[in-house]
Amino acid sequence: MEIKEQIKTLFLQLSSAEQNNVLKDLPQLSSKASKIEILRKIDYCPHCKSTKIIKHSKYKNTQRYKCKSCNKTFSPTTGTLVHHIKKVDKFSKYAEIVEKEGLLTIAKMASRLGISIPTSFAWRHRILLSLPKKKEKFTKEIQMDDLWFLYSQKGRKGLKYARKRGGSKRKGDNNFQVKVIAASDKQDTEMKVTKIGRISKVDIIQSVGYKFKKGAKLTTDAHKSYVAFAKDAKLEHINFISKKHKAETGENVQYINNLAGRLKTWLNHILRGVSTKYLQLYTSYFAYTLTDNIEISKHINDIRVWDVFTNIEKIYEKFIRTKSVRTYRCPTKKSWKSQNWNGDAVNLYSFL
Repeated sequence: MEIKEQIKTLFLQLSSAEQNNVLKDLPQLSSKASKIEILRKIDYCPHCKSTKIIKHSKYKNTQRYKCKSCNKTFSPTTGTLVHHIKKVDKFSKYAEIVEKEGLLTIAKMASRLGISIPTSFAWRHRILLSLPKKKEKFTKEIQMDDLWFLYSQKGRKGLKYARKRGGSKRKGDNNFQVKVIAASDKQDTEMKVTKIGRISKVDIIQSVGYKFKKGAKLTTDAHKSYVAFAKDAKLEHINFISKKHKAETGENVQYINNLAGRLKTWLNHILRGVSTKYLQLYTSYFAYTLTDNIEISKHINDIRVWDVFTNIEKIYEKFIRTKSVRTYRCPTKKSWKSQNWNGDAVNLYSFL
């Protein structure tokens, strides 16, 4: 068993391309099973987290397991980003392209891999959902500002005006502006979709409040919500009037402004616009890639991905009803047999 574990450890240290080459030399392993199914260590039940599990027959050459506590069965991929994926080889190539080249357009990925547009769209979001969330607190001087994106229902069928991208006649801070709170100490960046409309102190606390240490230095504009947040969190707060662009002592939020320009160019001109429903996935990806490389193989054991992926519509509905005055309309009708299999997605992820 020690040799087996060593082989698994060494295999996981290889790049995706090297892993694929190894699997090609082992037909007995790569015939119908993915490297993810082979290497996933099963030590607890994904449904109830119990460690009382036993082997429970095989299905299409894949070992299944049964939990003696909740009596539910599962496979090595249950709940992960490859749950119910049949074209595993193509998905591995898709993931490899994302790691090396970043996010390409849905149509380009579909053309390169010979898959449909809906499949390309779904695989992208599975990958985005698998990225880990950084929970460490900011350690240096922090800049914070709110980025504005016009409310978009791109792709929602049944609406006459869904708005894909571009400008709007509605100017200023209004109930069509989606607010993304962006905070960064230049070593770590957090971007959180917070509200549609004017933000408050409570909105800031709920979105990025956990990232701040007591006594940290925060630079923002003089928005009343930032002033109230800094006072409540006991932060050293430097603020300035937006029109002056910087404080009298020189502090500014130019780093955040630079990120905002890059993010909007990428979303609106490279990806051709993003629906508000999926905006959080893209802002999180953008913030993550500022300091870290994407290594999808390291996150294959995250069993929350499937549950969140199949409940994005419900999570979006909750966001619209609680964080905006917009009307939730024309819900998507797609559903999955195992949707909401652990029942926590909508409660734990208010908006991803």
